[in-house]
Amino acid sequence: MRLGIGKKKGKAKPAAGGKAPKPRKEKKKKEKKPKEKARKPKEKKPKEKKPKPPSSGRGIAVAKPQMNLDTALLGVAVLALTCGCLLLLLEIYQFGGFGAIKGPI
Repeated sequence: MRLGIGKKKGKAKPAAGGKAPKPRKEKKKKEKKPKEKARKPKEKKPKEKKPKPPSSGRGIAVAKPQMNLDTALLGVAVLALTCGCLLLLLEIYQFGGFGAIKGPI
């Protein structure tokens, strides 16, 4: 039994003890007739733009993640840094502002 390795394309030989394959019928190509009617140009209608949903970059619709402990602690840290900067600014103004302090650095 041959697996078809090294077979040449073309006419197939009949298998041992079998019948020869039937030749394929060739299909005749139909000639196209030219159309005599002139086509009217179609009027283009302006397409309505559909609003696109905001994309999250994930490709599918996913529910917004809920706030967890890490997010709350991050908010507390930002609030603490803001308060610290404001208190430092008030203390600098108490001593006369940024240009009032002179001396060795």
